[in-house]
Amino acid sequence: MFVGLPEGVASDLLMILNVPVQKYLHSFAMSKSLLAFLPRSGGDLPMMRRIFAEHGLPHDLIYIALVESGFSCYARSPKDAQGILQFIESTPRREGLKVNDRVDERQAPEKSTRARARYLQSQYQYIIRLWTCL
Repeated sequence: MFVGLPEGVASDLLMILNVPVQKYLHSFAMSKSLLAFLPRSGGDLPMMRRIFAEHGLPHDLIYIALVESGFSCYARSPKDAQGILQFIESTPRREGLKVNDRVDERQAPEKSTRARARYLQSQYQYIIRLWTCL
């Protein structure tokens, strides 16, 4: 539920579109990066939508992968976060992914999406509880 969203555009996230956020969204929407990343999303989006729905998460949260990795399973950040959903090495282990010298499940789209969904589910429920208390 965006405040200030153009008519006909919908989102299932709670968000206020103030001027700084609108400027960033406009800048990102006009970037060459967005045009390069979106075609990579096609194969993984249905799977990600299904998994996030199973966890009761807003489907728009799948676009974390757009921002963090450009939907690339092999993306690596300067802090050595890896995969489509950019896990640092310690987080996926807590979420049940294998990371060792031979296997790095951060790069497995479905396994890493399930791990991120479990993590986000707990965070999202906490945020909603806070939001409803305000």
